[in-house]
Amino acid sequence: MTPPLPPDRTTLPLLRAAALVGLALTAWPAFAADPPRWAWLAAFAAGVAVTFVYRHPFQTLGYVPYGLTLGAGAAVVARFWGWGDVGAGFAGFGLGLAAGAFLEPRPAARLADVPGWVVGLGYWLAALLGVLPVVAVRAGWADADRLRGTFTLGAVVALLPAAALAWARLVRPLVELTVVPLLALSYRIRVTGPGLADFPRTGACVVIANHACWFDPVFLGRVLPRPITPMMTSEFYDLPGIRWLMVHVFGTIRVPEKQMKKETPAEIVEAIAALDRGDCLVLFPEGYLRRTDDRPMRRFGRGIWHILAARPDVPVYACWIEGAWGSFTSYRGGRPTKNKRPDVLRPIAVGVPLPETIPAAELETHLTTRLGLMNRVAASRLLLGLPPLPEYEVPERGDDKDEG
Repeated sequence: MTPPLPPDRTTLPLLRAAALVGLALTAWPAFAADPPRWAWLAAFAAGVAVTFVYRHPFQTLGYVPYGLTLGAGAAVVARFWGWGDVGAGFAGFGLGLAAGAFLEPRPAARLADVPGWVVGLGYWLAALLGVLPVVAVRAGWADADRLRGTFTLGAVVALLPAAALAWARLVRPLVELTVVPLLALSYRIRVTGPGLADFPRTGACVVIANHACWFDPVFLGRVLPRPITPMMTSEFYDLPGIRWLMVHVFGTIRVPEKQMKKETPAEIVEAIAALDRGDCLVLFPEGYLRRTDDRPMRRFGRGIWHILAARPDVPVYACWIEGAWGSFTSYRGGRPTKNKRPDVLRPIAVGVPLPETIPAAELETHLTTRLGLMNRVAASRLLLGLPPLPEYEVPERGDDKDEG
């Protein structure tokens, strides 16, 4: 499977430049109007403020398509009908959204390592583009009406293709950001643990956790500061509508519900390829949703052993998710979503420990690897103030009922 195209080394610098140029080219016409359109400045400040209401190093990029589209639409209207307070307000608010999204100093999705002086130069050029016309008009070197029309046309030319590029290449952060308000109404998600502070923004890593409800991948995607590559069983992957998103937006790895006997399953090959690309691979090694109160975890399957045996140097984050059991999409009290009330502000807690690389001796056999990882996941409960679980041990000979 070919993964969706991420924001690359060209896309983000181009969108940043377009946002800056559009900012300058719409600001001056708004203020050069008679009377000045102070609505532009107020709306711009409001747009930037909105981006700080919810910030995520990757999902914040979803503000960019919305912002550039508003700015481009307002510039087109202004080109034909002139700048009014409403048009100036839409332009300012939209470009405030786009500018605010780029204020994150070291976001995960800024794959281009652009030197700081280059970014600073772009801001200075945008500022000069906004100031020099004022000087030229005041000195009598240029006609204000003609210059205003030129600037508005320039804004249209800069912002329309930038908006189209943003919608084409920032689909994933756009989708993730759009569902955040719905997620916030249903769940109060908090994260704790020493692993989050230095969580790698780039490079391969594996995140594993217990699995109690359908939304567990969503919870992890919300708290981890970078895009994730999840693995999902075919039961959900193949649902109409969901499949398109999984394939073309999220790059999810499909895991067949019924495994065929073969040397290396295709999903294992894809997972290893994802790590080779430097992805953050997220999987639930149980491969099975929790079913009962008295059994918080089922024995991990062999898939995680195959992956780590192939890439033993990859750091592993063994997390615990608390609060999902008993939620709307869990099996507690019946099948997920059946005869249950939707969740409203349900507390969810995620414990993220420091990463570990699994010792070679532990990777020698699949059973020691699986049980060792189970104990690491269970240990993350302590980060949330939960009581420990009994340690999972290699069973006595003849008592090994392998579950995966």
